[in-house]
Amino acid sequence: MKYNPQTPFAVFLGPSFDSTHASQLLAANYYPPARMGDIYRLLGSGVRIIVLIDGVFHGEASVWQREIVEALTNNIQVIGASSMGALRAAELHTFGMIGHGTIFEWYREGVIDGDDEVALMHGDSSVGYQAFSEPLVNIRYTLHQATKQRVISLDQARNLISLAKNAYYADRSYDFLLESLLVKKWPHEHKNRLRRFVNQQSINLKRQDAINALRFCARIAKEEYGPTSFPVVSIDPNPYYQSARYGKRVFLDSRNNLITADKLFTKVSQDACLVGTLKPILIKNHYLICWVKQNSIRCPEDYRKNFSAKWQEDYIEGTPAQWLRFNGLAEREFQTELDKRALVQWILDQNPSHFGIDFQRYAKFVDALSSLNPPDNETVISDIGKKDSQDEQLALVNQISTACYLTAWAKQNGIDCPTSHVVHFIQTWEKSQDIRNRKTWLNIVGLDEDSYLPVLAELALCEWLIEKGPIYFGYISWSFEVVLLKELQITGRAARIVEAMVELVVS
Repeated sequence: MKYNPQTPFAVFLGPSFDSTHASQLLAANYYPPARMGDIYRLLGSGVRIIVLIDGVFHGEASVWQREIVEALTNNIQVIGASSMGALRAAELHTFGMIGHGTIFEWYREGVIDGDDEVALMHGDSSVGYQAFSEPLVNIRYTLHQATKQRVISLDQARNLISLAKNAYYADRSYDFLLESLLVKKWPHEHKNRLRRFVNQQSINLKRQDAINALRFCARIAKEEYGPTSFPVVSIDPNPYYQSARYGKRVFLDSRNNLITADKLFTKVSQDACLVGTLKPILIKNHYLICWVKQNSIRCPEDYRKNFSAKWQEDYIEGTPAQWLRFNGLAEREFQTELDKRALVQWILDQNPSHFGIDFQRYAKFVDALSSLNPPDNETVISDIGKKDSQDEQLALVNQISTACYLTAWAKQNGIDCPTSHVVHFIQTWEKSQDIRNRKTWLNIVGLDEDSYLPVLAELALCEWLIEKGPIYFGYISWSFEVVLLKELQITGRAARIVEAMVELVVS
């Protein structure tokens, strides 16, 4: 599957109109009839307009309404017409999807309602999607024109449409109608008039609507493109949909190939060090965001803007649009993830007491550990040594602050760490610090058990929460694969990994 970003338009087309002639009307990336996930695949490609004409109906899952809504939410215009596109546009025009053509209007106004109206039996791409049956919408329109020219009466047309409607969609054809018992009862002259009309003047309404939609898209493509004003729609957190939503995502490499997220994740999974490092961080961030939402905490706007500017300065290479494409990101979802990052970092930058959390005993614990093995003469410490010492203390403060927030979240949700885990954690920690006599060590560092053991118990809770993971506590929509993918995207690693995969194949 390829995508040319120089023509940021995508068209899903099949039996309604052939792509060779379609490309003369609109320069675009042309794809076969849309399946479930096909629009998800394009979300981060930089596509501006998606024209949905044909889609699969039977044997495979049809394109989801939710993926179209997500495209709209990410300021991608979606135009629907002719077939599956007309059906989805009628369902989603209130969300901003643009419907075009007679068939769309019929669906929207309730003239027709079933997806069988546009369904037909056809061949695959090797035979140009050759039609083996006639869509009911074509039959309706043709018979309507026949009544206008007085070839048949309104009653005759209604009876024929009813007959076609009750037939299996793959059996529908004009020959099926002309050879039916219903028509055989007609006067010979009436039957011949209808046969001549069908042979000479039948209308392919689906083709007609498809052509007009492509022409419409070609016109609006010439206009200056600006962000749409569609509202952000909440996406169902169901784990299956979440998995499909990101599992179908693709990444554009430097050769315009679209690499699937599944292949990317398979490659990343082989790096045990990277996965092992990121997993606890991503789990911790999830709990922090949950705590933030529960307490309605917001990041200051100036901090958010400064964080965003610094992040883009540090991570984005080349033009922002190109960087987003290579990392499979739409601009709005990139900003959403960046805002979450800013919020998490802002929380960690604050003293927990800023949020009403008692940090006094934690501060004592940090000061006590920082006082261990102080240098005999500070003036002889190198700048590097100072920096290392400062970094270690900063990491300790960050760890303790995180434990504060995670403990606060756990208490709010009635979560307690098993006593056995706390005991094991304290034993392991004291062994790592070479504490052979607790009372003696506490006297040396100036701590008492009332400020020492509770802190270790909360560090144990923090470790246990991360070890168990969000799903254990009922967050069934959480997926490590999804959050890892987001992490790789927002840091630009996804593009580097994809390019390395391509270079490996080429070499």
